Amino acid sequence: MSNIREIADELSGGSFVLPKGARREKRSSAEDPDLWVLGFVLIVVVSLYLRYRTTILVGILILALAISVVAISVIVVASRRGVVAPGFWHSTAFLVPLLFTAVGTTVVAFLWDPPAGGKEFREFVEYYGETGQFESLDGLAFVLYQVFGAIAFVALAVLSILFSTANLVAIYVAIGSWGAPVWQILHRVLGRMGSPLVLLICVPLAALALLLAGGWLFEWAASSARDLPISVTPSG
Repeated sequence: MSNIREIADELSGGSFVLPKGARREKRSSAEDPDLWVLGFVLIVVVSLYLRYRTTILVGILILALAISVVAISVIVVASRRGVVAPGFWHSTAFLVPLLFTAVGTTVVAFLWDPPAGGKEFREFVEYYGETGQFESLDGLAFVLYQVFGAIAFVALAVLSILFSTANLVAIYVAIGSWGAPVWQILHRVLGRMGSPLVLLICVPLAALALLLAGGWLFEWAASSARDLPISVTPSG
């Protein structure tokens, strides 16, 4: 276990400290090494996220803008080349990625200042910035939910960009553009990613990213946990 602790210290810049409340569970967690390792990994992830939060948010924002850049490129090339999409829904689908850029900017805003639990989140981040320690397990879990929200949006962005890129490649293949062999190879690789069904996968990812980043899913999970009946079985 000492090796894991050393790695955690190195990754988090030497300020790796167990959150309050976690120390009490250390002995019982040690009975399950996998759970212990998972807990430390999650804490390291949150620590790295908080340390580089501004850089990560800027990266997500750039990724969100990239969605629109590629989508607009498809629309411009299709209109200039006189290419007509096969069917109303397919042509409308070219515009959907533009909405995902709006989702991305909203996710970034929520990650910076979540509408649900914002006060507690700011206090947790400020405490970490001042001490390099986690103030509470609840704050740790809240940020972890946000990290999952960021991951959900990154997955959405990758799928959306692949969708637009696949359609752009299909247009160049259809018009027999220069470099046809290259476009043909790319079309074989990305062909299925150009289906509007890819966008149907992106829709729940968008909703999940917003709910996680905004703090609503954490508040729902926390309130559900508080409402669970707790029964104590007497020992002996």
